[in-house]
Amino acid sequence: MPGDDVRAGIRRALAAVEDPELPVSIVDLGMVRGITLSAGAAVVELVPTFLACPAQWLVESDVKQAVTRVPAVSQCDVVWLDGGWSGADVTETGRRALAGVGLAVPAADGTVLCPFCGSHEVGETSPFGSAVCRTAAYCQGCRTPFEVLKVKRTLLRPAQVP
Repeated sequence: MPGDDVRAGIRRALAAVEDPELPVSIVDLGMVRGITLSAGAAVVELVPTFLACPAQWLVESDVKQAVTRVPAVSQCDVVWLDGGWSGADVTETGRRALAGVGLAVPAADGTVLCPFCGSHEVGETSPFGSAVCRTAAYCQGCRTPFEVLKVKRTLLRPAQVP
């Protein structure tokens, strides 16, 4: 069916949209919650990874540009849904990409592994990281500082930095 081809094109377009602050697609971050299509008009439902994200406008702009490049799509609207995102929404591909740049994503139960050595021996050094969506952490195993993507609830204990 032609509609299925257009939806598949929209999904491919969204998979190519990277978060402006993270080297991973919005699909692999788990931000895309729904796609509807009617008479050439697409509506993409997104959830922000962090409620106060200052880059939401850029994500929205990139989504609109990418989706309207899909043949048979003449218009794209973005609807931001309230809350609901968690680290559990990040795909395995997304987790690997983030770990590759030293950024950890808490597991569904809130535990954090060091993105460098995989140790469980990590602690928060500051609730503030290089962006509003990150917190600073330290690994006791490999003695490396790194950042953790903030989620609603992080179970990090204070780090003991030597």
